[in-house]
This record gives sequence, structure tokens and C-alpha cells, in this order.
Amino acid sequence: MEVVTGITGLKQVYQNKRINLLKKRTSFKDLISYLHKDNDSQVCSLYGLRRTGKTTLMAQAAETLDPSTVIWIHCETGDSMQDVKNIIQANPACRFIFIDEATRLENFIDTSSILADRYCAEQNKKIVLAGTDSLGIRLSLNRGLFDRTHVIHTTYIPFKEHRYLLGTADIDQYIEYGGTLTNGNIFYNDDMSNDFDYTNSAIAINIQHSLEQLDDGGSFGPLLKFYAANELTTFINKILEQSNRTFLAATVNKMFKSHDLGKLRNNLERDKNIDIDVSGLKNKDLTEEIRKELLIKEPLTMTASKESIDAVKTYLQAMDVIYVVPESDGEEVIFTQPGLRYSQVQKLMHTLEHSPLMNQYSPSERKLFRKRLDETVKGDILEDILYYQLIRDADFQKHYEVTKYRDPMGAHEVDLVVCNTETDEAYLFEIKHTKEYCPDKQARHLLDQETVKAIEDKYHVTVAGKSVIYRGKDQVGPQGVTYQNAVTFLVNPQKSILQCRTAFQKQKNMSDPSKDRT
Repeated sequence: MEVVTGITGLKQVYQNKRINLLKKRTSFKDLISYLHKDNDSQVCSLYGLRRTGKTTLMAQAAETLDPSTVIWIHCETGDSMQDVKNIIQANPACRFIFIDEATRLENFIDTSSILADRYCAEQNKKIVLAGTDSLGIRLSLNRGLFDRTHVIHTTYIPFKEHRYLLGTADIDQYIEYGGTLTNGNIFYNDDMSNDFDYTNSAIAINIQHSLEQLDDGGSFGPLLKFYAANELTTFINKILEQSNRTFLAATVNKMFKSHDLGKLRNNLERDKNIDIDVSGLKNKDLTEEIRKELLIKEPLTMTASKESIDAVKTYLQAMDVIYVVPESDGEEVIFTQPGLRYSQVQKLMHTLEHSPLMNQYSPSERKLFRKRLDETVKGDILEDILYYQLIRDADFQKHYEVTKYRDPMGAHEVDLVVCNTETDEAYLFEIKHTKEYCPDKQARHLLDQETVKAIEDKYHVTVAGKSVIYRGKDQVGPQGVTYQNAVTFLVNPQKSILQCRTAFQKQKNMSDPSKDRT
């Protein structure tokens, strides 16, 4: 256990964390508010995945305080709550205690209540907790820290905040690194430039470590058999790779098949401008290489059940990794962390371009495969980003509801339907990961009158605007459909909706001879 007190030691901690070079997250003000709130008997828990700035946030807050009142504790595996108690008691003048990697403490989930009950409630101390195993923090909220902690979520990093912190200018940077505090050049966290598997460390191992702590490892429930067989990581990673966004036991129990690779084959086979025999992408050895890259072991010796799938879904929701779309036609799950999803796809793209199993294809063909997969997956991710940011934007939600539309036959769909809850107007959005302007293809669902009528009837609204969100320049297309850059939209969605409405209304007035055009 590392313990730092006094101005010299603390300055070294802040210097090591490079906090003077880093901007502050929006949640910084919430942490400062906790530290200066009197008569508060609770601790403060920073809750989020690895690489979301928890340690940096603590250091930035600690630096604002009188160093003679601060203790900085960094826990290691094998440390106990008794060690923490001894340190606090040995430094009675220190009112502010920052405990990093708190989830490494033995029996943290069941012993954490002492921090609130004795030191915060009785001695008016302020204790801030953070840990890599974020699920351990989450599980403690129902156990030792039940009704004893303020929670600050760090996992979700909206585009606007990512852009502010790291200067993210292009939406692709956010797709590739969103959910982590880097843009590929600036690393907000100490360990982010290290070469390790982010998906495993942030998700699968996070869940496993946290459940090991709970009830001395006795709370794995339906996941116990996978844990005992050393197959829990494989089980979780197979779920994360499912691009059909459903959590089905049948899919997990089947032998691994890359959904992203299958999507790429379909994309290439139906492209009339590409005359390449892509049957080589069905090579079983290629699938095997991809499986190993994703650290998925086959075959599973245990059979996944609905109960085990539901358990993982519950944990992923608790960790802010997935969001279940309400009222979707059939359950639809979106990943809230773009970089998490993209980290898996990068492994596949690297295999397509560099594996010896792809030597039947020329360098330019392999590069095409990588590019096409990149575009396809980024399109799906961009749709998730826009949807999730709108439902998480508190100011936006005061005036609008957001949903999706797919007709029962699957012939038409609209990526986003935004309804104004005050005027009963609706705005329809198609989302494309492209810079090209192709109105005939991109806006076809928006211009289909049966689709528009079905949406109006289903949601009891009047369609008052239509827009394509893409990576090109802002402009107005046929029939008043606006084309808006994704960055422009994410920075100020309400302004973008107003522009969408104005353009649509102008076109409507021009096409209606009964309107006064003076």
C-alpha cells in the first residue's frame, strides 16, 4: 500500500498524474461540492470503467485542498480495510482521504461501510473511493455502501466533453477512442499507452474480480460454472462480439463465428462495383485466427442458459457498458462505449490486412476489405453514439423524446425519430458514416410517404423535418431534407433540429400554391 501525505509527496503525485496539463471533466464540480459539504455522513465513490479518468479526477480535486489535510492512499492486492483504518487513525489531522484502487482491498464490498459509519459520520471526514474493478464499487452500493455513498459516474464521456478534454475534432476519433480518455495522441490516463487488451481488462476481468470479492467468491450465481471452468472471459467476449445486438444463449453456445466478418462478406457480395471472389473470407482457419485474437476459447465445455445471459446483461448494464433500447421491436441492445466496440473490430481489420491466410488477395484488395469493414462498423457505432447522446442529454430530454422506427416487414426504417413533446412535431434522421452526398440513396426512407404516414400514426405526431446526419458539409437536399455534419449535430442538437425544421417548412411552403409567398 502506498501512502502519501505532506506537500512534497503530494506534489509528486500530482506531477506524476500530469494534472496541470489536463482539463477537468464536467463531474469535477460534483466532486468539489462533496468535499466542501458539511455534515455529510457519506463517502464519495467514483464509478466507471478503466481509462475514464477516475484517478486523475481525484488528484485534480485533492490538489485544490490544503496538503496538510490530505492523505493519498494507493491500494495493492492483499491490502485490507484494517490497513486503511490504521493509516487514517495515524493521521488524525487529515480530513480528506483519497483511496485509489479501493476495490483491491480484501472484502472491500462487505467492509466498506466502516468508512462512512466511523470516519464520515462520526469524525466528519471526507473519503473519496475509486477502483479499476468498477463493478466492485457498484456491487458495494447494495452491500457495505448501501445508503452511505454519493456516486459520480465516469464511464460515459459524451462527444462534447471528449472534444473539450482532448481537442477531438473528427467524429472518427471519437468512434475509435470514445469511452476512453484519449484521441490516439493525448493520453489522459497513465496506463493508456501501455499495450494490453482493453476489452478484457475493462469488462471480462472487471466482472470476474468483482464477483470473486463478493461473499468470498460465492455470488457468481449462474456464471459460477463458467468461472470454475475458466471460461467466463470467453463467455463475455462472445456476447460483446455479437453484432446483431441481441443477447441469446443459442448464439453463445454455437461455435464462434465472426458476425463482423459475415457482415463484410454480405456487403462486398452485393456491391455491383466490386468483382472480387470473397469466398476466401469463409476460410475456417481465418475464423480460428480471429477467435484467438479476441481471446475466445472454443469449444465451451459449459452450456449458456437464459439465466447466465441475463446475469451478464445485468452486470453490463450496471457498468454502463450497454443500454437496452426501450419499446424496440424485439430487444435491441446498444454499446455505450464506442472505443470498446471498435477495439474488437481493430483486431479483425489487422487480421484481414496482414494474415498469411489472406495471401490469395492482392495488397489493394486486402486494404479494400479493411476499409469496407471499417466503414460498415463505424456506421453502426455512429448511430449508437447519436441515439445514446440524445437520451443522456438532460437539457435535450426536457423538450424531446427519442426513438427508432422499423416497419413490421423490415422494408423501411428510420434511424432516429425525435418528437417534440410540446408541439407534437417529429423530426426524422438517417445516419450515414460517409462524406459523400448521395440523396437518392441516403434519404430514400425519409422520402417514402408510407413510412412518414406510419410514423405519424404510430406516435401521434406531425413530421416537421427530415435530415441525413453524415460526415460531409452542411447543406439542403431535395424536398427540404437537410444534410448535417455529425460533429455539428452532436455539439448543438437543438440548433440542428431547428435548422432541419426551417428548411423543411420552407420547402413545404414553396410546394404549396395556397401559401402566401410574399
